[in-house]
Amino acid sequence: MDDRPARPPSLLAGWVSLGAALGQYGVSGWDVRHLPFLAGGLGLLVALAPRLLPLGTRRAARGLPVTVLLNPSLTVLSLSHSPPGHQGRASGAMRTNRNLGRIAILALSSAVLNAALGAGTSQLTGYGAAFTLLLAPALLIVLLVGCARGVGPGPGAGDTTTAAGETTATVVTAP
Repeated sequence: MDDRPARPPSLLAGWVSLGAALGQYGVSGWDVRHLPFLAGGLGLLVALAPRLLPLGTRRAARGLPVTVLLNPSLTVLSLSHSPPGHQGRASGAMRTNRNLGRIAILALSSAVLNAALGAGTSQLTGYGAAFTLLLAPALLIVLLVGCARGVGPGPGAGDTTTAAGETTATVVTAP
């Protein structure tokens, strides 16, 4: 069982961000001067980034961690069924499909901004409306996660690990 907190502390996320920044700077110039930055950035990322994953991701626990593992598995499976000459097209189609929601929200936000500015409202009002629309999906997810936490035992509740390392699930029923 993992003893780390369910949510990573801000300091850990800051160190991971620093590692990403150092790594990005390290690959910005392919010379000896950038090599220490690349090494330091990769070291921070390898050491700390796995701690940002949901608990149970490495052992494919039920619930959210499975979706983290399911995404690359689904991509590999889909590409393995594509003809060799069409894998690039299939990959692009999957990427486009994953981004359609983001593109739709950005397009709607741009339309709201342009409509507000075209109607003669102040820039502050137009940008405020657009940013509010951009934040709406994230706030909806936060609200739904909060609601889901109060619904009962979360993923993995009642799971036990045997001496052989196998995980068994206990079915939890409502009273």
